[in-house]
Amino acid sequence: MLRIVTTERVAAFGVFLIAALFIGGPVQAGENLKISEAWVRVAPPKMKAHAGYFKIENHGTAERILVGVESPSYAKAEMHVSGMKDGMMMMQRLEQVAIAPGKSAEFKTGGAHIMLVGPKIPQVEGEKVPLTLKFQNGETLLVELLIAKGGMTMDKPVGGSQSSKTH
Repeated sequence: MLRIVTTERVAAFGVFLIAALFIGGPVQAGENLKISEAWVRVAPPKMKAHAGYFKIENHGTAERILVGVESPSYAKAEMHVSGMKDGMMMMQRLEQVAIAPGKSAEFKTGGAHIMLVGPKIPQVEGEKVPLTLKFQNGETLLVELLIAKGGMTMDKPVGGSQSSKTH
């Protein structure tokens, strides 16, 4: 009888381990991705939407497809692209951004950017905003955007440094 109980426990534990592999939390993106120039523009206190920028490089051998972003500091975060159409500046939401092996994608002023809507806390220049990048394969990558001043033609913030965390 004791052997049956032990076998049942081992079997139950095996089922638990297999289930944990399939229904576990999100997988963290590996070290094949490099984030640089990560920042969010300082905005007036009453402004309800902010813009975030960064460069992502794919040093891996497989294409990576960025399908979403989120930040606990904002009610909503989306990937957008700005550009001229019929003489007017237009902005549209991006559903995904593909990054081929050995290539990079840039979220910068005047082009693709991260639209951060509904700030939950006031911005403080020099502090950082967490941003989670979500990939099509289920991986995630935590990035910290430096809150910094910037001009319309800038691709990098004035002063300070950028950082990213890979988990």
